[in-house]
Amino acid sequence: MNYFSKNIRFLRKKGGLRQEQMGDYTGIARTTWSNYENNLSEPSIAGLIEISNFFGITLDELMLSDLETKEKEDIKKGIPKKLIQHYNITNISQEPAGDLSFIVKELKNLRKEVNSIKAKATGKKK
Repeated sequence: MNYFSKNIRFLRKKGGLRQEQMGDYTGIARTTWSNYENNLSEPSIAGLIEISNFFGITLDELMLSDLETKEKEDIKKGIPKKLIQHYNITNISQEPAGDLSFIVKELKNLRKEVNSIKAKATGKKK
């Protein structure tokens, strides 16, 4: 199941941000962000990477985990809240836009995450 829409709404609200503010941090317009949250459209792969980087989580977590339910379950299990709050909102624009090493690093991370998703989907172990 794809939890993308639910997760980005949960993470945005957890960070105390409005949809309008997401444009300042990610370059995604409020109407587009709203469409993502309401499951009316989905971002490109580059957009997914930007959003996952912004929230400091993997694409796997962003797409395949119900983060809100997981956090509630962790609280019930008594896991300290400090450990649960690992979704860090960061401004990804700190990376130099023309830095090729950043792009290569992101492509390598994307390749790993896509391979992980493929392995899970086919039931194969890496």
